[in-house]
Amino acid sequence: MRFPVAIRHRSSKAKIYAPAGKFAYYRVAFTAAGRRKMQTFAVYSDAKAAAERIVREAASGSQAAALSASQSRDALAALQRLESFRQSTGKRLSLLSAVSGYVELLEKLAGRSPGEAVEGYLQTVATVKRKEIAEAVEEFIASRQHKTEAKDGKRAQLSERVVCQTVVTAVRVAPDLPRQGRV
Repeated sequence: MRFPVAIRHRSSKAKIYAPAGKFAYYRVAFTAAGRRKMQTFAVYSDAKAAAERIVREAASGSQAAALSASQSRDALAALQRLESFRQSTGKRLSLLSAVSGYVELLEKLAGRSPGEAVEGYLQTVATVKRKEIAEAVEEFIASRQHKTEAKDGKRAQLSERVVCQTVVTAVRVAPDLPRQGRV
């Protein structure tokens, strides 16, 4: 048999090189994603089977051969994580959109971690709690009442008349307010 042996399928090809010198393995060379890749095998039959599989996949448009073993494990783990996210939230994301979004986030954070950004956001977000209108009006009236008192010989911020008018308006808005000697 003459080496290198060329394996072809449609427009895809791979070459099998014989063991040379102190390197006792058969090498399969092929092009994937525009880069030359090489795999080694101890037995010629394994090298030939791998070369045939690689050229068939490449001819069908698959780029799986371009990934290393660790990259393919990472890709599969990421796809499983996206599937569990879809099951829990109902939102479907592709691996490309998830990675693109994450990289864009890191670029915008300028060296900060996403965890730091989330913590900062949560500290500045206002949380709104539901209150009865009567309770809100009572708090508003109480917050205005202290402004009618003069301090240190200075004028009061609000006149009694303004506060009284505020209370009358508040009672119209919330007629179920307890009237504690007001108005």
